[in-house]
Amino acid sequence: MKKILSLIALLVVTLTAFAATTSEKLLDDGYAPNGGTITPKAITVDWATQKIVANVDLTNCLEGTNEQIFAISTNSADIANWEQESGSTLHFFYRQKFTEWGSTTTDVHKFAVQYRYKGDSGATNRFYEVKDISNCTIVMDKNGVTIDGTLVFEASLMPQLYKEGANQLYFGSLRGDHPYATYKSVELVTEEGGSTPGETATYEFTSNVETVYWKEIATDDYLDFHQYVKDAKLQLVKELDGTYTATLKDVVVGEDRVSLGDIVIAGLKATENAGTLQIDVPESTVTISAPGSQYDGKSMIIKGGTIDATPAADADSKGSASVKLTILVGNGDMISYEFSDDVYVPNIYNFTSNAYVKAGDEVTNFENAQAVLTEYMEGVYMVKFKKLTLGTKTEDFTIENLKLKPTKDEDGNITFTTSDASGFWNDADETELNFTDFSASVKVGENGFEGFVCKFTTENGQFVYGEKAETPEPPSVVETKIFSDKLNYTFRGTIGTNDPQKLTIESLGNDRYNVILANLNSVNVLSVNVGTVSFKNVAGKTENGITTIEVANPEVTFTDTDQELVDSKKGNLKVMFNNDKAYLNASGAVKIVSFGMSFDYTLVYGTEFSTEEPKDDYAINFDKDALNTSAHGRMLNSFSLQQAGKEKQTKSVKTSKAAYEDHTADEPFTVEAGSELTASFDYTGEWMHSFVYIDFDNDGDFSYTEGQWDQTGTDLVAFSFYSLDSNPKNDASGYNSVGDELTGDARNTYAAPSFKAPAKAGEYRIRFKFDWNCILPGGSSSILSDGGGVWDATLKVVEPVVDGISTINVEAANGEAQLFTIDGVKLNKLQKGLNIVRTADGKVKKVLVK
Repeated sequence: MKKILSLIALLVVTLTAFAATTSEKLLDDGYAPNGGTITPKAITVDWATQKIVANVDLTNCLEGTNEQIFAISTNSADIANWEQESGSTLHFFYRQKFTEWGSTTTDVHKFAVQYRYKGDSGATNRFYEVKDISNCTIVMDKNGVTIDGTLVFEASLMPQLYKEGANQLYFGSLRGDHPYATYKSVELVTEEGGSTPGETATYEFTSNVETVYWKEIATDDYLDFHQYVKDAKLQLVKELDGTYTATLKDVVVGEDRVSLGDIVIAGLKATENAGTLQIDVPESTVTISAPGSQYDGKSMIIKGGTIDATPAADADSKGSASVKLTILVGNGDMISYEFSDDVYVPNIYNFTSNAYVKAGDEVTNFENAQAVLTEYMEGVYMVKFKKLTLGTKTEDFTIENLKLKPTKDEDGNITFTTSDASGFWNDADETELNFTDFSASVKVGENGFEGFVCKFTTENGQFVYGEKAETPEPPSVVETKIFSDKLNYTFRGTIGTNDPQKLTIESLGNDRYNVILANLNSVNVLSVNVGTVSFKNVAGKTENGITTIEVANPEVTFTDTDQELVDSKKGNLKVMFNNDKAYLNASGAVKIVSFGMSFDYTLVYGTEFSTEEPKDDYAINFDKDALNTSAHGRMLNSFSLQQAGKEKQTKSVKTSKAAYEDHTADEPFTVEAGSELTASFDYTGEWMHSFVYIDFDNDGDFSYTEGQWDQTGTDLVAFSFYSLDSNPKNDASGYNSVGDELTGDARNTYAAPSFKAPAKAGEYRIRFKFDWNCILPGGSSSILSDGGGVWDATLKVVEPVVDGISTINVEAANGEAQLFTIDGVKLNKLQKGLNIVRTADGKVKKVLVK
């Protein structure tokens, strides 16, 4: 039986007219056992078309006894047993005027429907109070047990009694106190012909909702606005035709919390799996009904999504549902809608306090400054300062990046730290602003958080929220590095060189540095000496032993100069250094105060070097010892290469579910130059794509071109599917390596088109890759979880065999045959005259070359 049909919690059932029915009497009408038993009677029941209907008068039943009105069992013996020896039995016990079974008053007349089966540790009970004991109707059908029209016991809880097709059952009464009921009629009713009655059902679900409104501000550039709703409602209605109508209640979106009202999606088809309705929402158009909203009466396109719903098992439990949809607004904007228990509704705390910005000795005070502290998910916070002024910029400023971490003390007060060194302005570009010395805290009061304090230092000075600003102590030098290299500089368009030039880098701790070019003599190209150029308190990051500093508008000072020089602080600085060498590239504008003139400058010191670690030849993008982790059982068993007209050459995978294997030391794939080749795969699973690469120039890397299907001139020789913008993976449609467009289920293919072997004889690295819509030779970020992998082998390309003599010479060159003169002298190739040929199978023949 389908569990979903029997769930009563939020279900309203309406039946259409039944077809004609016939019945088989299980007892004579008006039968009254008067405390006797009812001998078990064998009956065969197909619940798809049959039901048991009993109409009883319980007036004569005794008070204080548990009378078994009847039982339905899979076993004629176990119908009388409490502990089931081999069967399963549903008992119908009735008792008059008592206070047990959950009753709170006297004179309660109640049924206990109790289900027992072999191995059960206790009965599953359902109770029902009988309103009219003179006329009680009990129906047992495909949905379960109904008493006087109320579903009391679901069929899904009694699988042993509700098997598909014919069920051999027994009807009788032998257990407990014997009945004094009068059986007005007890029948096995069968529907004859006609269709199964139609049904409607209404399910209500409550969960959290997150909507994201994606506002297009330029082509493929969006601002996102999140809205969260606690205890949102979803209604799912099963219609008479078997389709479902989903109603998303009170949908709110956008930065202005615009109402879309109820969004109704009709005509949905559902698949039931283990009690859960699974719905794939197709593309459809909905009309918005939200009076007073700017979207009232407008159409939107639901691009697709999913609805999974598990209704409540009974009135005391709670159902669950998950909804994920993507909606197009019509003006380029989009909405994503998620209804799920996984949605965490942020906790938002608003603060108003004094704030200060201290730059040098100057302090700027702000009264009633606003800050918003948001807990996005448990233990993950963001803080936004409203209309913060730092330097010349006034804008909302946010510190987020999921790195604002809380630490609670014994009183619940929280101290925040961050491993990040920047926040961002809430402008269109989300311009970043670097800071140091970050600290924040909040106290827990009777009404929630209070007393929020935050401090950090930027290039514009120290910002303090919630308390008085204090002058920070100047940072002290932790470590000094001194370098000597060539410096090329340009002042007022004139080029000069200092070789050698001294460069000093002072570490201040916390990834902050002073960068100093000492005694830069520029008299030869400029009328004054610029002296020592210092870039103060700039931030850097160290990776792979190389520290990189990239700063816009750094603080620059000129000392030891012939004239007073003032920097515009509108330049750029890039510095790279390790223990052995350094590189600097700086540009900006400086003013000679006494001359009243300004000029541009550039400084280039040393040679730029890479911060990237050297890559291995034929690198892959995951651990070579990793296994694929696909939950769908996807894995490669073998891979093959076949030259047109030749035998297929196959290599078996050595380790099950290995995500990488190197077969280059194995027997190579041998093919003729310029021949047509086809790759094939013995693969377990579906919905994956294949890619084949040949390193034509043997440079240790596989070349490819992102964003186009025509890979001519690259090392990517064949692929079964690529959507041209696989990062991110927009895989609604794509192409294979010969330009065939693939959409829908046609995308489910790992059969790649044929390709040409290299035109030049030699040995090459060939790579076979299984992945989803990604041409990266090293694999996508999801290749392991998708069940893909990479397999390398050697491709041996030989000259084409054009005739029989060439064939013998090629076989001899490959060690497959031996050649001799008639005098027994061994040859490397056939000579003019008579030759003796011993083939690989041991046969000997004479070959005459004219």
